[in-house]
Parts: sequence; structure tokens; C-alpha cells
Amino acid sequence: MPTTSNYIGLGWPVLALHSTTGGGKCTCGRADCRSAGKHPRTDLCPRGILDATTDLSTVSGWPSGINLGVALGKIARGLMVIDIDDEEALRLLSANPPEILTSRTGGGGYHL
Repeated sequence: MPTTSNYIGLGWPVLALHSTTGGGKCTCGRADCRSAGKHPRTDLCPRGILDATTDLSTVSGWPSGINLGVALGKIARGLMVIDIDDEEALRLLSANPPEILTSRTGGGGYHL
């Protein structure tokens, strides 16, 4: 699994995201959170994706246990991700693994 320094070494800007508790609740504390563990920690990245950084000293000052997001699109020089969650697509992916960076997601899918 890639580490923060790997992402930064690739020039990918990262941002701090909330995590989830053991019960799947978001650390933001909102009972109605619809994006548990997937939205910015505004105490660390007040402008969300606009605060994504490749500065390792900034990121190393963030608390342990947070989720990290990788900024995409224009802010990341055109980096994009394909998110595969469909069972049939997962079977096809397993039979024909792409020659690109692949990461397992927490939900059992893949990011390419």
C-alpha cells in the first residue's frame, strides 16, 4: 500500500480527511454525515482540496489515524482515478490486471 511519502514523492498533493470509528461513524461527529471518512478535516485543510499539499513537513504534522485524500484534476496536474466497485468489473479487473497503479479501497473495490 502506498504511503504518504510515496504519494508526495510522485508529486500528488494530499489533504487531510476525516476517519471512521469502529462503528463506521465519521469522526466529524455529525450523526447525519453522508460521507463518513471521506470529507476534509477543515481544522487541518480549511479550504478543502485547495489546501492539498506536497509538503511532507506539513503532512507529517497532521495527527496519526486520519484518512488522506489525493487531490485530482487540475490541482494535481491532470491526475485522475477510476473507482471500481461493481462485482463484475472486479472480476474482469482480476482477470486482466492493468499496468497502472492500483489501490484497494476500504469498501472492497479498487482505485486505478
